[in-house]
Formats: sequence, C-alpha cells, structure tokens
Amino acid sequence: MLPTVTALPSDVDAMPNDYDLFSVDFGIGYSSRGCIRHCTFCPVPKIEGGIHEASAIADLLNPRSNRLLLLDNNFFASDWRPKIAEIRARNLHVCWPQGLDIRLLDEDQAHALADLHARRQLWNQRFTRRGGLHFAWDNPATAATTLEVRRGVEQLFKVGFGPNDLIFYVLIGFRSCVAEELERLGELHRLGIQPKVMVYRDEGETDRRDPVRMDIQHWNDGHVWRSVGFESYRRT
Repeated sequence: MLPTVTALPSDVDAMPNDYDLFSVDFGIGYSSRGCIRHCTFCPVPKIEGGIHEASAIADLLNPRSNRLLLLDNNFFASDWRPKIAEIRARNLHVCWPQGLDIRLLDEDQAHALADLHARRQLWNQRFTRRGGLHFAWDNPATAATTLEVRRGVEQLFKVGFGPNDLIFYVLIGFRSCVAEELERLGELHRLGIQPKVMVYRDEGETDRRDPVRMDIQHWNDGHVWRSVGFESYRRT
C-alpha cells in the first residue's frame, strides 16, 4: 500500500492561487501552517507540524475583491502583528473560518480584532454578516481551561463584542462524559453564547454517533436549553 500523502511539495505549496480557475470573488489560503496544540482528535500537527509561517497576505489576495478567508489553524500563535497591520492597511474584509485560539487571546489581540470590527473589516465566512469570530472548546473542561475560556470571552466583551459575535464549536462524545460536556455548554450559555455542538464520529462508513450526544446537539442547537434543562429534555 502506498503511503498517504499529507503535504504538497514545498514548491507547489508556495505557488500563488490561480483564481482564474475558480468562480470565487475572495482570496483564500494560509498565512501560517501548523499549530502549537496537540489535541488527540486533530490531525493538523501530524500533517503540518508545529506553527510556522506560510504565505504573505499579499500573495493570497484575489484581484476580484478585498475579501480574504484565512485558513490558519492557530493565527495568534504565528507572527500575527504585521499581518493584522497589513489587513488594516489594505482595508481587507477578513474571516478566520478555522477558528482563533481563545486560550491565547489577550488584551492586545482583543483590541486588534475590535479595531478591525470597528473598521467594518471583520466578517463571517460567507461575507454576509459583520463580526463573526470562530472559536472552539473541544477538550474536556478543567478549572484552568474554563478560566482561560471565560477570560478570553470577557476580553472580547470588554472591547465591544457581543455574544452574538462569537461562534463556539464544541466537540462532544470524544473522551469525555455527558456531565462534563454539559458543563462546557452551560458555561457558554451563562456567557450568553449559543454554541454549535459537533458530535464525534469515528472514521469509516458507518455512523456510530452516540444517540445521547445527538440528543444534546438537538437540545442545544434548537435553543431548547433556554427553557428546559437537558435532564428534563425528551426529543420528539
């Protein structure tokens, strides 16, 4: 069996996007590759390694517009300051659909994001709504990680973001119990945030997602949690 190719040759990966091949009016790509985290469920460190710079912002732009999807897996772990300065200077409309790391978020980063938001440069991934910031809380909650998440969210609230500006993906059903998963969701609910639950699915053709976790997803994503606790919830 031939080995699975997990990375492009460096000369191919460095080639600029040929936007004439696609009917998209936005730029897309990585300003950095890799991640500083080693989450068990995530293949990024295995495929891309540790954090390292990839492409200049200017090399990712589509001549059709000033819109840019940055696919970095951990943007704020990279050399982010000059990139933010270039995004600001070029008046780019930018989105990080892969998510930003709430555990790294500090006052400087929060103010940088708020400045882009005030300049109407921060958008969701379809460029239909301003202000959508993506985060994730996938690992089980501990006192330390809960504090990191709460502190990062409060930093964003302090500089002017609201709960509806923050999108949190929450992985459940992977090396965690139901009580702990509800604890993570409850913490985000108390912060006024509507999480997006992702139920872990094993690799393969057969869907083995746990029915209880599917109920949690339905209870959360349907906003039922606002009126009924999960212990009293019965899916119809």
